[in-house]
Amino acid sequence: MVGIRNRLDLLGVLISVFLTALGGGVIRDILVDKTPYSFTHYAPIIFVILVILFMLIFKLYRQNKLEKRLFFIISDSLGLASFSISGAIAALESNFNITGVLAISFISSVGGGIVRDIIINEVPLVFKTGLYGTISLLIGVVIYIKLF
Repeated sequence: MVGIRNRLDLLGVLISVFLTALGGGVIRDILVDKTPYSFTHYAPIIFVILVILFMLIFKLYRQNKLEKRLFFIISDSLGLASFSISGAIAALESNFNITGVLAISFISSVGGGIVRDIIINEVPLVFKTGLYGTISLLIGVVIYIKLF
């Protein structure tokens, strides 16, 4: 949606979607010294391609704001929570301290969006509204306390 809103061409939209969907996880995996899952399995790229196709079709037929719909808000919230949890767990498995757990939890959940926004020359959304980052950090703290 960000790529289309910024009038990127097809390659720009593809890169924007890839960075958003997989960027945080790739950065997380590199930092915890693992091969990124999306580089060794086909499921993530198939899912990204399906989402791209869905969004292109959806954009062609509906001009409504998807971000304000309940389904989008719920799925976005679930994604934020699950990526924060997976990042915190990956950091704990690598024996990171609280700082590392918080950083990896944050990067896993919002890192891809930050990289995408920087690439398209926008101030990252997470820096304008602290809600996403704050929730990610709170989840990281809870996971650290529960599993440490």
